[in-house]
Amino acid sequence: MNSRHSSQFSSHPTSLGSYICMGSFKVFERALSWLFKSKSLTYAIDTTQQSTILHNDALELLEFAKSYRNHFAQKNLICRVTNNPGDVETTTGLLKTLKDHIQQERHLLLASDEILAKVLSYRRLKNGQQLELPVMTPGKGIEYISYKIDTSFHLFNRMEAFALLNVDKSKGCPIILFRGTDFSLVREEGRRSILHDIDPKGPGHTQFEKIKEDLSRYLETINKTYGPIRLVGHSLGGVMLLYTLTHYPHLLQKSTHLPSVAFNFPGIGSKMFEKFCALDEHERPMFQGFVSEGDVISKFGKLVGDIYSLNLGLDLSPIRAHEELFFLAPRVEVQKVDVDQENGCDKRLYFSNLHEKTASFLYELGLKSVFTR
Repeated sequence: MNSRHSSQFSSHPTSLGSYICMGSFKVFERALSWLFKSKSLTYAIDTTQQSTILHNDALELLEFAKSYRNHFAQKNLICRVTNNPGDVETTTGLLKTLKDHIQQERHLLLASDEILAKVLSYRRLKNGQQLELPVMTPGKGIEYISYKIDTSFHLFNRMEAFALLNVDKSKGCPIILFRGTDFSLVREEGRRSILHDIDPKGPGHTQFEKIKEDLSRYLETINKTYGPIRLVGHSLGGVMLLYTLTHYPHLLQKSTHLPSVAFNFPGIGSKMFEKFCALDEHERPMFQGFVSEGDVISKFGKLVGDIYSLNLGLDLSPIRAHEELFFLAPRVEVQKVDVDQENGCDKRLYFSNLHEKTASFLYELGLKSVFTR
């Protein structure tokens, strides 16, 4: 990543409203840090599986990962929607440089998916834009292939999702990017995405119910032309990914080389959990989920699939643990989660009940119209 890219981090004009939101966000982050101690936000580890330590000493990647925050979240390029075309250029440039800095294949692919989920999905992407992404090709290793962006599908209430379509249909597969919560109070879509986090039926559940027929038609169209699809999502986008996996497994990738991937996502409710578990083992799409030590969001609901915990060995605030680019960190420990044990633990039940009661209270207090209209 050259200096031209690096300079873009500090060159964006900042409005008075942005400064106010930034200050409010810092207060919010401090409050969450006081309410939820990172030591209590851990996951049940599968002790039969050995942990993996991934290292990154590339200064350019480290600079990108830390450039958007000081002591608290600054909400610059990561997990914040921006309109600046240069932000797209910065992100696609970063994806290209990964191969020059990360040699381990799994690490490279996970870093790419995390950037897609936490950075690219928050950009204002335009139809027809192109980028190159690393893809695992059996027998050939990592290969960079060209994708074009399709913006013709929209989620409920102007919340966005994007399709990345592989230009050469013989290589890779199409990708659907689900954007996570946009913590912006100044935009309608941002406010609505925050509200869908506190849906009493489960994060994003009502939103999914309203779009699932359109989503089904869109997935069918892509599947017919490009083949099975993989999904990538973060936060609210991650749980939308899980709903899609559960409802439309026949349209999604089952290859171990092309799994759907979600980061820092809330779990699903009991009914959706039962529906997922009822899927035949051979029908289930390949899926990997990544949660992080200190993140309260992934403590809600029930987890499914192959889940891994990420740990930097730092005492992270809940928001930083939710947004950090873990696979660009100097050192990250990856551990397999014992999903059955995690779903049955008292802490998880406590946080799930807390979310449910808070959401129900706010729903009755005046948010009912948001989810019923």
